[in-house]
Amino acid sequence: MKVVPVKDQHFETLHTIEGRKRKAKGKAKESPSIILKENASLDDVKLGSVFQDKNAMIRYFCLAAIKDHFEFYVEKSSNTRYSLVCTDEKDIATEVKPKFVILEMKIAHGIDVRYGKAWRAIQKGISLLRGTTEENYEQLSSYLYMMEQKNPGSYTNIKRDAENRELRKAIGIRKNLMFLSDQHKAIANRIANFFPKCYHGICIYHLEKNLKQGRVRNTIINLFQSAARVYIQSEFDDLMSQIVVIDKKTFDYLMEEPPGKWARSHCPRRQYDMLTTNIVESMNNVLRRARELPVLTMMDIIQEKLQIWFYGRRTAAKGIFREISNWEEATLNDKIKPAFTFRVLPIDRLKFKVK
Repeated sequence: MKVVPVKDQHFETLHTIEGRKRKAKGKAKESPSIILKENASLDDVKLGSVFQDKNAMIRYFCLAAIKDHFEFYVEKSSNTRYSLVCTDEKDIATEVKPKFVILEMKIAHGIDVRYGKAWRAIQKGISLLRGTTEENYEQLSSYLYMMEQKNPGSYTNIKRDAENRELRKAIGIRKNLMFLSDQHKAIANRIANFFPKCYHGICIYHLEKNLKQGRVRNTIINLFQSAARVYIQSEFDDLMSQIVVIDKKTFDYLMEEPPGKWARSHCPRRQYDMLTTNIVESMNNVLRRARELPVLTMMDIIQEKLQIWFYGRRTAAKGIFREISNWEEATLNDKIKPAFTFRVLPIDRLKFKVK
């Protein structure tokens, strides 16, 4: 018997069947049954959703951001791609400028918008997104109440009596409490009135900045920095005597404030290494953008930032099994290495000479 092959018969393998199913599924995605418009709800938008056109999609996300209080910025926009990225506290520097609004209105709608109108439109959008200043302050008491409920031991108060006792209650009176600030008279007066027994020092960075603004020579500035940081009063006196010889005017300016306010050797309290307000200035820089936002948004950002920091440090501390921190151990090691090269000669029972 002769076997004749059948040419018209088609045999499908498992691979071809799966491929046909994928193609059919792809065609279904390419031809959705619902075309979304700008008034669609968030629940309607899913992976694979299709909008009527690009403008409808842009308007939809803008309206959704205002309604649901979230922010985004456009990462890429072209004829084939429109990419949005949600904004968080790390992207807070992203800011819409009036020039951007003017350009977008010209490109999208062919309308010339004045700078003032563009600025007012931005402010209106911000108020819709984050609430107005008045609305934020109306909700502030509720916000602080919930903060106390969720964080036992916290103290909050937005009222202030004639004697400003609330500030004192919030800070409290502690042993060796110190205030460090610039030479602003209002700050000095407040501290003297409400914390009369507390030490108030002057930040040497601000003093140095004042010297630079007065065009004082670098030699004098270096002598001032050394005088402020030495521990022994005799060394302080020696450095200040050099300053008075070189520049009597600068010496008189520095001595307008008692050395006990800015020199470590004369400080009546334990200053450790706190001679500047650097830590405060650093926080001011971290919160520079947040301080421009409404008060509730600003407080949310501060709370989240501190939460991240404290969690990270607490986690790191749990991994330390010594009595000192990693930073202190590294500092001690740096000081111990050269210490082995020193010669220690006794002078009496309590004094030694180190070479």
